[in-house]
Parts: sequence; C-alpha cells; structure tokens
Amino acid sequence: MLTPEQNKPGISRNHHYNVLQHIMGYFKRDLAQEDKRELLDVFNAYRALQVPLAAPVTLLSHHLRKHPDAYLARQHYLKPYPRHAGAYQRKQARSSLQRLFGAYEQTAL
Repeated sequence: MLTPEQNKPGISRNHHYNVLQHIMGYFKRDLAQEDKRELLDVFNAYRALQVPLAAPVTLLSHHLRKHPDAYLARQHYLKPYPRHAGAYQRKQARSSLQRLFGAYEQTAL
C-alpha cells in the first residue's frame, strides 16, 4: 500500500479513496452499520477536500486498535509518520474530525 505522503503524479484523491475503501473491507464483519457509515462520511469528506487525508487514516487506525488485524498493522499507510513526528498531523486530523462531526451531529438532529 502507498503512504499518504506519496504525492507522485498519478496518485489522486480517487486513488487514495479506493485504498481507504479497500482497508475498510478488512473490517466489514467487525464494524456496526453506524461505524461503516461514519467511515464512508469521512472518506467522502476527504474526497470533497473538506478534511486532509490524515482524518480518514486516523479513523481507520482507531478501528484497527479496536479490531486488530496483523496484515493491516504492518501497513505504512496507517502509520506513515513516526509517533513523535506526526503530532501536528494528528492534531489536524482530530480538528478536522471534530469540525466534520460537529456539523454531522447538527444535521442529524
């Protein structure tokens, strides 16, 4: 799998979107319908330029911790930065997720 920082020609948002969906497939038996919907919402927000790639990657990493998978745990795509170097990206991802789900909760009411 590719790392999110690979911005070579030909690696588009649609390509990343496809990779994200592929990873989500590993959780199809473990996730509740609500969790699947949440993932797809974040994937679509990424595709629509509303959140950075770190947002869906962070959410997938969260599900990987809850539902361990040896193959996915070895993938650099879900851990592209060393723990200490990624603090800024994680902060941005959390902020984006909070903005996205704050708006999501308001529309769900």
